[in-house]
Amino acid sequence: TNAPFCWRGHANPVTTSWTYETDDPKSIVSESIARHLELVENVAASPRALPERIAEARRVGHMALSLVGEPVLYPHAPELVQELHQRGISTFLVTNGQFPQELQQLSWVTQLYVSLDAPNEHDLKEISRPLFKDHWQRLRRSLEILREKRPYQRSVARLTVLKDKNMDKDACDGYAELVQLGDCDFVEVKGATFAGWDDRTGLSMESVPWHEDVRDFAQQLSQSLPGYEIACEHEHSCSVLLAHRDRFFTPFGHWRTWIDFDTFAAAAQRGQRLPVADFTVATPRWALADGWRAAGAQAPGFDPAEHRRAPRKSKAEYLGSSEK
Repeated sequence: TNAPFCWRGHANPVTTSWTYETDDPKSIVSESIARHLELVENVAASPRALPERIAEARRVGHMALSLVGEPVLYPHAPELVQELHQRGISTFLVTNGQFPQELQQLSWVTQLYVSLDAPNEHDLKEISRPLFKDHWQRLRRSLEILREKRPYQRSVARLTVLKDKNMDKDACDGYAELVQLGDCDFVEVKGATFAGWDDRTGLSMESVPWHEDVRDFAQQLSQSLPGYEIACEHEHSCSVLLAHRDRFFTPFGHWRTWIDFDTFAAAAQRGQRLPVADFTVATPRWALADGWRAAGAQAPGFDPAEHRRAPRKSKAEYLGSSEK
């Protein structure tokens, strides 16, 4: 897709097939780590950089396979994932659901996201600007593949929402049907990030929802999704997480939405797949939608042990200044 709300640079090519030179998976991983460490050392020169954070950043433990293009289209995606897992690096892969055959061949990843940018075929064409004429059928088949990958593949339906575009109350039933088609473990509702859109996109800063808007929409969506409840929220990311209660709460008596990365890594290095429930851990109280205040957090999803710097205006300050 060529979604206008995506915050990546649109100079990157979009395509329906792989027609490019192909780098070796091992070299991609090695070069990515080298570039990451180079960036860390540059940032470490800042007097504001915290020593413990520098040390943490030097230990590469996670990789996001997304952002620029469709990751499952890379011809050696399974080998790339395996190379990362052999190094003890977790894999978070985001697909737009337009390449179901390649998605089916994808090996076990730590967490697999499918983007649901709209609740119906008409809106998907307008909002995401897909390249395939059968884009809706491709998305639905990809969701069916997610269902087939259960119970081993941890899956998330990701909704990037925009005001007056794809987050009105009427959209809830359409989204709910898609989530249930994929039998997803989680639903992440995330406000779009402003990316300096030009007039051709039909988007502006007014299209970006506040966290309260995202939370309200997630609450409405949960009413259309029996079995799912709001578990977590993170104000800084403008996101709310709905989780399947029977999988991540009922068996334990508390929410277990976080990932046990060590357990996953050990299994992946042995060539073993684990059911999703076997590599979850308890969610910290400060991350819970109904627990962050009691945990002493400054804001939803913010670890109270951390010190938050907020140089930008708050919502109240922003609205107050815009009214002057």
